[in-house]
Amino acid sequence: MNSSYCSKLEELPYQFDHHVILGEIRESRARRILLQAPNGLKQYMPLLAKCIAEHAEVEVLLHGEGLYGACYIGSFEYYKNLDIDLVIHLGHTPYPPGLGVTPESKPKIVYIPVYSKLRLSDNALARLHSRLKELNAHRIGVITSVQHVLEARRIARLLGDLGYNVVLPRGFPPYFMDGQVIGCDYRLALSVQGDVDAYVFVGGGLFHAIGLYLSTRKPVIKADPYRDSVEDVMALGERTLRIRYKKMLDAMDARRWGIIVGEEPGQYRPWLINKITDLLRKRGLEYMVIVGRKTDREFIANNDSEWFQAFVITSCPRIPIDDLQDYHKPVLTPGEALMVLQGDLSRYRFPW
Repeated sequence: MNSSYCSKLEELPYQFDHHVILGEIRESRARRILLQAPNGLKQYMPLLAKCIAEHAEVEVLLHGEGLYGACYIGSFEYYKNLDIDLVIHLGHTPYPPGLGVTPESKPKIVYIPVYSKLRLSDNALARLHSRLKELNAHRIGVITSVQHVLEARRIARLLGDLGYNVVLPRGFPPYFMDGQVIGCDYRLALSVQGDVDAYVFVGGGLFHAIGLYLSTRKPVIKADPYRDSVEDVMALGERTLRIRYKKMLDAMDARRWGIIVGEEPGQYRPWLINKITDLLRKRGLEYMVIVGRKTDREFIANNDSEWFQAFVITSCPRIPIDDLQDYHKPVLTPGEALMVLQGDLSRYRFPW
C-alpha cells in the first residue's frame, strides 16, 4: 500500500486504518460506497476517496451533511435511492444497542474509529496535577471521547506515576473503548462513580465534559489537547444545572405538550416515546407528536404555536441543553420530562 494518496493519509493530524476500509470493500464486493465523517474530518475525505480508488474499482460518494454521532447515520431509504452498497462511517464507534432503532437492512455500515495525534504538553499536565491537588482528589476517573482514547490512556498512566489511584473504566467493544463516553451515554463513567473523587475528561469543547458533570455530579477537569489547556467545568456545570431546573419548574404546570420524535434510525426510541406518552395520558395531559429529521431550534420554532406549553425532545438529549436553553418555552430532555411527569425533582436524571 505505497500509493501516493494512501501514504498521504499518514501525514494527517488523525490516524485510522485505511487497510480495514479497503478490506471491507473487497469482502463486501461493494460497487458504490458512501463515506461519512464529522465536520472536522470532512476536509480529508477526498484524499481517502482517492486512496480507495487506487485499490478498488468502486464509486465513492461523500456524505455532505453534518454528522454528530453514530446515531446520525442517515435514512435507509436514502441509501436505497442512491444504490449504496456500503457505508463507511468514520470518527465514531458503533451505536450501543437499545438506544435507538438500527434495522437490519442493506447497506452494511462499517464504523472506523479515528484518533487524534494531539498530545497534552508537560506544562498542561503540570497544571492538571496542580488542580487535582487543590481539589484534594486522590482517586481519579479518566474519561474521554473516541478521538482521544490513546491520549486518555497516556494521561491515565502519567497520573498513576504521580501517585494517583487512577481508574480508566473498562469498555465493551465495539461500542465503547476503555474510558469512552458519548453525548447521550455515560455508563462507563457511572460504573466507577463510587470509586473516584473526581474525573479528568480528555477532549475538546464542553459537550462531553458538561454531560459528564450532569451525569455524575462529581468534579470534572477537562484536559483539552486542542488548546493544550486544563479547565475546571464545575461552575459551568452548576450553572447549567440551575437553568435545567428552572426549565423543569416552568414545565410543571404545562397541560399541552409537544413530543419531538426524530426520524434518524439511531435517534428513534419507541420505548422512550411510549413511556412519556403513557405518563402524559395517566396525568390527563394533552400532547401532540411532531416528527422530523433535524430536530433543532429552527425545527421547533417552525412547529411552535400557542397550543404548546412545553416540549420534550426524544431524539437527542443534548439539543435542549446545548441549543435551546434560552428558548421561550421549556424544552426538556427525556430524563427531565420524566422527572416532571413523575413529580420528583429530587435527583437530576441525565440523559434518560
